[in-house]
Amino acid sequence: MKFSGFIKQFLKSFFLLLGITVLLIGVSAVITRSVGYFRRNKTDFYTGIMEKKSAGSGFQDIVREGVTRPSLDYRNIKGIGVLAYISRQARFDRILAESESLGLNTIVFFFKDEDPRGDVYRSIPVTNRIKKTDGSYRIDIVHKKKLIPRRLGNVFFNTTNHLAERIGAKRNFVTNIGALQRRVWSHGLELGARVCLFADFKIAEYLRSKNSAPINTVLITNSAQSRWFSNETKFPVTVTKKGKPRRDEIYADPLNPEVLEYNISLVKELYNEGIRIFIFDYVRKEDPLDEKNYHPDIYLFNHVAIEQAMKTIWNALTLHRRENPWGPEPLYSISVFGRVLYRTYNGTMDPVGQNIKTFFEIGYRISSMDYTHLLLREWRQKPYEGRRRYLSDGMEKIPREAFIPWIDSVQLSAGKDARADFVYEELRAVIDSGISSFIFWTPSGNEREYERIFAALRRNTQSGSKKENEKE
Repeated sequence: MKFSGFIKQFLKSFFLLLGITVLLIGVSAVITRSVGYFRRNKTDFYTGIMEKKSAGSGFQDIVREGVTRPSLDYRNIKGIGVLAYISRQARFDRILAESESLGLNTIVFFFKDEDPRGDVYRSIPVTNRIKKTDGSYRIDIVHKKKLIPRRLGNVFFNTTNHLAERIGAKRNFVTNIGALQRRVWSHGLELGARVCLFADFKIAEYLRSKNSAPINTVLITNSAQSRWFSNETKFPVTVTKKGKPRRDEIYADPLNPEVLEYNISLVKELYNEGIRIFIFDYVRKEDPLDEKNYHPDIYLFNHVAIEQAMKTIWNALTLHRRENPWGPEPLYSISVFGRVLYRTYNGTMDPVGQNIKTFFEIGYRISSMDYTHLLLREWRQKPYEGRRRYLSDGMEKIPREAFIPWIDSVQLSAGKDARADFVYEELRAVIDSGISSFIFWTPSGNEREYERIFAALRRNTQSGSKKENEKE
């Protein structure tokens, strides 16, 4: 009896120990797998962003369908801007066909920008708490129209970024980037992305509400507007006399970790979907209302802040490329004011913090916006001469191969009848400067802008053919 009792006790202890061992092995396997998962998929806990290391689902669909990416020489980018909402319209196919026939090779989609359609009313649910006669309450949900102003910071693709959804930035104009690429690639065109970085009402408002920061005036005031600055969150807010934002150009602090991580994650997501051409816009601090009263220390602060922010973004995207080395090498360009070319040449700093030499040394290319109405006054009615002058100034500091200039389709300084001519003159100035890359700027995306662009391209083709015939 004693022996049998010993056997029972031994078996009981053995199976208990075996069970504990199996449990520990299982827990260890779960921990190991979890650690490996989080190493493969970096998670940012304060924004809730999950960055998948594999190619996006839309791009995987393209690969399965055997759609071929057009080969593109980055030294010869000829692009046209397209606003995200246009992808849902029938004219998008006409724009693609016309772009292909006129020798363009890139469609630059505005994936993070303001809504160009202006202020709109949207129906939103409103909860009403109504008291009944018996003292209880009834909850009614009604839909009321609310004015939604256009504001910089909208994300126009189906992002998985939880912060974009939380702050109301997500606007699903492009629900499937893979399907969009199929349409673009079928015309022999590459798909690029324009991403506005620091002029972002959504993230700036989120940070202000999160930090409950007081707004203190520290800069200038004139008869029409005031410039305000938050000491705690380090981002400015431009207001009119009535206290309303002026064009909603509210800038987030470029050195804020959440701002950087947010923008980097969106670019990585587009990269994972197969996009390789990125044009970064609003890479600057706020534009002063009166430069004469703008303190020199702010000049220096803006330059240092923008330079450090763009280095951080470059390093993060370079690391992402190293970890995901599929597809062509990415190209990153920064949009800058045309006046920056002039000021860099003359050794003066621009107050918004842009410096083409610094950007080029980091590795970026330069997309200058030296539009006619932004030039010095004496050049505003001379689109060809003015553009040549500014580009010449810029090429004193960086090589011409670094430029991918924007060509303006609006031409505010021209009369209505002369705007198409101004577009052509700007195009001719870029080509005659020896620059083989350019992108047409289409801020509102209306038909008139595209008509001017296509007319300028046809005219340029005809003049080229005429010159060839004269040589023969």
